[in-house]
Amino acid sequence: MSFSVPNDVKIIDFDGDGRKEVLITSGGNGYIYQYDALTQQFSTIYTSTTFPTGSDRIFTGDFNGDGKTDILAYNNGWSLKFSTGTGL
Repeated sequence: MSFSVPNDVKIIDFDGDGRKEVLITSGGNGYIYQYDALTQQFSTIYTSTTFPTGSDRIFTGDFNGDGKTDILAYNNGWSLKFSTGTGL
């Protein structure tokens, strides 16, 4: 994992596979990392400079009932991104 001091860290099942991923916001970036037991390393499965970012207040949940963790963020207004299982 590569980032400066995180603004927020959430543990989520972002892709609906039953294993947890790590959502990190840091500065103007958002990252989702997945752990690989074979290599014993984290790999990046999502990176964005627009959503979510370190200035967002992050809430997670399965808002549409599909079994995947979605991301709700607030920063001068609400934004909701649904997990597709492969990204936002």
